[in-house]
Amino acid sequence: MTNLIQVDQYLSFVMAMMLAFGLAFEVPLLIVMLNLAGVLTHERFPAVGGRVLIFTVFLLAGPGQPEPRTRSPC
Repeated sequence: MTNLIQVDQYLSFVMAMMLAFGLAFEVPLLIVMLNLAGVLTHERFPAVGGRVLIFTVFLLAGPGQPEPRTRSPC
C-alpha cells in the first residue's frame, strides 16, 4: 500500500499556504503603516494604481469565496 501524498509534499503545501495567507493578511497593515508614515496618502493612492489594485483584489478574492451559488447557475 502506498500513500497518495508524501510528507514532504504535504509540508511544502502547508508552508506555501501559510506564507500566502500570512502575506495577504499583512497587506492592509502595510498600507495603514505607509499611510501613517505619509508615504502612501489618499492623494497618491490613485496615482499608484488604486483602481487596478482594487480590481485585482476583487478578481483574486472571487474564486476563494466558500459559497457554491456563486459558480452554479441554479
